[in-house]
Amino acid sequence: MYFSIGTATKTYIILTVFATACSLVTTYLFLQEKEEGLIQKKQLQLLKISSALERNIDMQLFVTTIDDVDRLPIGQDEKAIILNKWLQPILLEISNKNPDYGLGIYSKKLERIIAIGPEFNEARLIKVVRPESRKIYQSREPEYSQFNNSTGWGGKPVINITYPIVYQGELVGHTWASAKTEDVLVELQVLRERVILYAVGIWVIILAVIRLAFNKWSRGLMRLAAYIKNQRQPEPLKREFPELRCLIEEIACLRDNLEKEHQQREKVLQEIARIDRLDSVGDMAASIGHEVRNPMTTVRGYLQLFQRKEHFAEHAEQINTMIEELDRANSIITEFLSLAKNKTVNMKIGNLNTVIHALYPLLQADALRRGHEVLISLDDIPNSEFDENEIRQLILNLVRNGLEAMQHEGVVTIRTYTNANRLILSVEDTGVGIQAEVLPKLGMPFITTKENGTGLGLPVCYRVAERHGAKISIQTGNTGTTFIIQFYLPVV
Repeated sequence: MYFSIGTATKTYIILTVFATACSLVTTYLFLQEKEEGLIQKKQLQLLKISSALERNIDMQLFVTTIDDVDRLPIGQDEKAIILNKWLQPILLEISNKNPDYGLGIYSKKLERIIAIGPEFNEARLIKVVRPESRKIYQSREPEYSQFNNSTGWGGKPVINITYPIVYQGELVGHTWASAKTEDVLVELQVLRERVILYAVGIWVIILAVIRLAFNKWSRGLMRLAAYIKNQRQPEPLKREFPELRCLIEEIACLRDNLEKEHQQREKVLQEIARIDRLDSVGDMAASIGHEVRNPMTTVRGYLQLFQRKEHFAEHAEQINTMIEELDRANSIITEFLSLAKNKTVNMKIGNLNTVIHALYPLLQADALRRGHEVLISLDDIPNSEFDENEIRQLILNLVRNGLEAMQHEGVVTIRTYTNANRLILSVEDTGVGIQAEVLPKLGMPFITTKENGTGLGLPVCYRVAERHGAKISIQTGNTGTTFIIQFYLPVV
């Protein structure tokens, strides 16, 4: 069976083996360096403790006291105990600051340990026979050593430093400090585990980087294919494939043109669907609107008659509710009739600013009741031809939609201005904006996001704009929504 490995794969394997070997060697050397550093740090701490103990001893008093005790007619063990009672407080002061370390004092003259800690026991005030400890009397320098049997730690292995006690040029004894070898080994083990963990992490990262580097080309080609197929952004590909820049730009241009044509086609289809639905609803409104109103008027009249009769007094609340619902239904039918495409309009010359000023007190009162505010910013605009009642209805619907869209204290701003041969009316709120999935459906009857909405307010606005030869556009985002109505002025 023939088995082939590509050049990139072979190179990847070689680099992986090389990186692994380098990581192992580097980890070993780094670990050795860290272990040596830890041992040196421990030795330095022992040196600080033993030298601190030597500095805390009054040398003159130390020598004099030893001489005096040595003259006593008692055994060496008793002499050592007497000296220990004097020196033990000095030793304990340093021992309390360094509880994990052993320390002690040795007298050359008595050839005895005369103080030992941190755990004192008279049996440990013995003569030192270890050559490692006595080496200091030849070198007269601090000496580092390791003992398998410690004097001060219950026979446990220790690392130890002895420090000379010198008085008037004569070495009269030494101090020492020791640490349990097992404690050092635990620290070393923790250090090894940490270094190995970091090394493994770095090794994995190196292998990942190598893998990413060798997969970059194949991934790049896959991205190029995906761009051609799925319309992805071309700029990263231009940087990744500079040789194919012209091809990528040409594909992007063709893609943009197709996208624009598709968007225009979608807009046209949406507009056609909206107009068809408006026409259908408008035709239905014209056919049945008046017929529905007649029986409703009769029912409302009888309900008002029943209200005045005493034996219906106990049902007054229910009758009021029915009248209110009939009035609400009547207002819906009024809006419904506004959708009729053959509705007659009474076009007269006037000024939009005049209509807005007349409506402002009503709009401001409605806004204050909801905890909002209505502002107007009106430029000096020319007169135009419009149906005042329909324009009032359009402004009322848009402003009330804006007030209802604002959950917290907000502002609805009404503006008028001119732009070339167009008269612009805009209504802007500071609400949460219109959801993207709802935006394409705006203007279609019975599409609403309100709990008690009829979905007829905006369709009426679109129908009013249509009857006035105007166009409605929408700008929306997280900070609010603006409805822009463009009325075309006659060219003079």
